Amino acid sequence: MTQDRLEIVRRCCSEGPSALADVAADGFAREDDTATGAFLLRRTLFPALVVNVDEVFEATGDRVVARLTLRTEPRADAPSWPAVHMFRFDGLRVASVWSIQDPLPWLQALGIVPSDADIQSALERAARSQSAS
Repeated sequence: MTQDRLEIVRRCCSEGPSALADVAADGFAREDDTATGAFLLRRTLFPALVVNVDEVFEATGDRVVARLTLRTEPRADAPSWPAVHMFRFDGLRVASVWSIQDPLPWLQALGIVPSDADIQSALERAARSQSAS
């Protein structure tokens, strides 16, 4: 059963909400009810979004955890960010999912938030300006 659960999680992470709908248990609950909307938003903003399933492992009892890297496009140097999804199972059906990820890199890729390099440059300019005063 463990191997089956690991494959279910890999598929759900790779294919998204439609795959999850296929394996959801009766009474399925998203612990973070904005996740499906966020997934669709990211797919709209980044049509070439790549989801790499870096690691999937069984946690305790009925839980499986997946560590992912999301990339705005298939280039190795494209903006990326990590995510973690924890699935709770009822047999071979997904009873609930909890997700966490850092949205800062994709907000930076959209230009909504300054990039790390832009922030560093601004800090250096401010420091130079203060030392010149």
